[in-house]
Amino acid sequence: MISPTELRTWMHRNPEPAFHENKITHLLLQELSSIPSVKTFQPLDTGLLVSYEGSKSLPYTLIRADIDALPISSDSPGIVKASHLCGHDVHTAILWGILKKAIDTMPEKNILFLFQPGEESGDGARRILQSNILKKWPLKNCFALHVHDAYPLGTIATNNTTLFAASQEIDIMFQGVQGHIAYPEKGIDAWKACTCFCSQWDQVKTCKDSFLGIGRVVAGVTRNCIPAEATMLLTARASSIEKRQEVLEQIQRIVGNIEKQQGIKGSILKHSSCPPVQNDPLLYETSCRVLNSTFPVVTTDMVWAAEDFGTFSSQFPSFMFWLGTHTTGIEEVGLHHPDFYPHDDAISYGIQAFSCLLEL
Repeated sequence: MISPTELRTWMHRNPEPAFHENKITHLLLQELSSIPSVKTFQPLDTGLLVSYEGSKSLPYTLIRADIDALPISSDSPGIVKASHLCGHDVHTAILWGILKKAIDTMPEKNILFLFQPGEESGDGARRILQSNILKKWPLKNCFALHVHDAYPLGTIATNNTTLFAASQEIDIMFQGVQGHIAYPEKGIDAWKACTCFCSQWDQVKTCKDSFLGIGRVVAGVTRNCIPAEATMLLTARASSIEKRQEVLEQIQRIVGNIEKQQGIKGSILKHSSCPPVQNDPLLYETSCRVLNSTFPVVTTDMVWAAEDFGTFSSQFPSFMFWLGTHTTGIEEVGLHHPDFYPHDDAISYGIQAFSCLLEL
């Protein structure tokens, strides 16, 4: 079998965006095709679920890693470039390492290894659950990690409440009337509606424990006409599903105000969403107890980043943690940065952490 480090290197050289992870899926299937102690399942077109049964009577523990790369550009319609700037190559290598260890040592445990597609799209975990594949096994708990250079190499950071925020992807579309740029009063400016939305959101936002970011705005077709159409691509984050709903209601109110003020038509389209990643309090206590014997474990606050592992934590007792990757002399750059490339040493730390958790 390919080693975890070799797998990480291969993945970094062959990044594939969400739901296009064909090469890595094929490689994993090929590597496991002659291993009799595991069974492979493909509930979706990409990704892989691997079951190991070491006992007829025990429930199963699921360990999950995300296999997709981060989209970074699109040079032409339908072609998306991607890169492993979020550490999913390290996550996959760690899961591969713990799978390889189970194959080699044959523990008396029942384990599901989920190589999940589509985390960056926010939809991969939901599709896995909707496939009903996990109903084949009694699940005791679920584990996952995420690497981060905000913490020293080998440090584990987590908490007993919410680790990642709830998220919602939203498009706001304004439909106005095109007019000559010199006579804007003859038309209805869709771009102006966008600027008004930003201004009103900043002025009247009352949603606490929430965040709204604008990632892209598309408006207009030529330089001498006011835009008849404009679309804003936004991401909402909140500390809970309830707070996320407050954000959506506030957005709806502001869009309604702009419609009345400018005589423009506004519409809101919701895309993928994730519930917050919430650690099970009891599983948190037992997990930290076993990890503390080997790792420095620190408590951390919720981050505004989102993680679709929240879909699992909303259904099963779950525990997720940050695995520190920062090494002395290397600048901390953070996730999604073009220079984010954790050292391979993080892989062995991750394998060791999951080995500890499998003792629960």
